Amino acid sequence: MEKPVRGLVMPHSSSVFEDVVFWLLNVLMGMSLGFAIGLVVATSKTRQPVVLTVTATGSVQMEPEVAWVRFAISTEAEQAGDAVARNTQIATQVLKALQELGVDEKDVQTTAYRLLPREERDREGRLLRRYFVVEEEFRVTVRDLNKVGQVLDAVLRAGVNRVYDVTFGIEDLQAAQQQARALAVKQAEAQAQAIAEAAGMRVRRIRQMQFGAAPRPGPVVKAAPMAAEAAAVPIAPGTLQVSATVTVEFELER
Repeated sequence: MEKPVRGLVMPHSSSVFEDVVFWLLNVLMGMSLGFAIGLVVATSKTRQPVVLTVTATGSVQMEPEVAWVRFAISTEAEQAGDAVARNTQIATQVLKALQELGVDEKDVQTTAYRLLPREERDREGRLLRRYFVVEEEFRVTVRDLNKVGQVLDAVLRAGVNRVYDVTFGIEDLQAAQQQARALAVKQAEAQAQAIAEAAGMRVRRIRQMQFGAAPRPGPVVKAAPMAAEAAAVPIAPGTLQVSATVTVEFELER
């Protein structure tokens, strides 16, 4: 009779061993199946956020605070020196007229000075004469808007023969633009809320916003070249509209 080997436990039957193996396989399959289901559920719950892009504009109406007047003196003569002398004489008269109206020297700027040789020819191309033209352009800041018309009248009488334009504006434009931007953001938020409610959703957060370039406000009064004997010029400043545009991305949720 053979003795059993110590430390080794033999199964009573092959069916018991098969049952153990089958149980282990079920456990492993159950673990694998549970992981797969969990992954699918997690994936099904992972959704891309709903993003709404809104562009809105805010505007502020303001009274103009300052005016910029651009004009020029154009003189001509057969000799360059004579053209320069004539221009200098008129420019001196213009500066004196502005000073008498109370315009500060620092508010008068020469923006361009040109000495140009010119020729005059007939239809056949024959030279009739040679001469020189001096053009001097000025930009005057008028801080008392009640004097804009007086300034135009005075410089025209002093010898100015070209008036380009009169522009009204605001000295502290940045503060006005900030107000317009704040209104633009409020407009964008109101639009986003209305659209979200119509879709059965709500605004969760702002993802990003971008402001458009702010144009310099008008109005601009343009004038053709005027004669020196022109009468007093009536000018109405009106009101200015400062606008700002913003594009905002909103994230929505149910």
